[in-house]
Amino acid sequence: MTDSTTAFQSDQYTDTYPPGIEQHWWTQARSEIVRRAVLSFPTSRILDVGCGPGIMVAHLRHQGMDCWGCELGSPELREAAKDFVRTNADAATLDPDFRESVGIILLLDVLEHLPDPVAFLSRLIAAYPALHGVVATVPARMELWTAWDDRYGHFLRYQRRQLAQLYDRSGIETKSSRYFFQALYPALFLASRLNARDTSISAPRTTWPHTMLAKWFVLESLIPALGWIPGSSLIATGVPRPIRAGHV
Repeated sequence: MTDSTTAFQSDQYTDTYPPGIEQHWWTQARSEIVRRAVLSFPTSRILDVGCGPGIMVAHLRHQGMDCWGCELGSPELREAAKDFVRTNADAATLDPDFRESVGIILLLDVLEHLPDPVAFLSRLIAAYPALHGVVATVPARMELWTAWDDRYGHFLRYQRRQLAQLYDRSGIETKSSRYFFQALYPALFLASRLNARDTSISAPRTTWPHTMLAKWFVLESLIPALGWIPGSSLIATGVPRPIRAGHV
């Protein structure tokens, strides 16, 4: 993220990432959807920018991927991610040798927190000369705005064209873009009308129902035609254009 005002506070990390949240259906599903998106690019080092406590870093490393994380704030890191996450750090100013080794950047529910995402993305891309892939997820559709968005400092819930425009203005060519969590849309729409959404999340006590539900949402995300139908989240992959700051 761009400055300290966009970093989570300690209570926000606690409310969003309680121990065991990795087993929640939402986290399981998004992790697998992102993993599949990463596999659409050639294998290379991955950097999860704005990685929180390192849940995705730990997940992808468990899958055998060379994934690292960078977080502007100072959350309590997951044990499996501790050696692979830089905290209190700006991704654009990490060690130059490390930046030159990164081929894929993840921005997972990060861009919605930024007042100027174009400036952020443009600066980030310019700092990674070997970058050949970007994967971003964002909350989708302004009609689904709830107290959750207020609590966590969101500026926008994106539509597909808005994320594509952001990519374009930042020097990224969109490779793929689709909504996901379509089955969640009606419940969130109702919650937005009733102002009924909680601003914290609990880890599951029994994991198997969450695993089954996560599998459903992953299967849903594999149906190409559904990508046009609004869901509560949006994922887009992109490729930096050949001409970038300092490169021809």
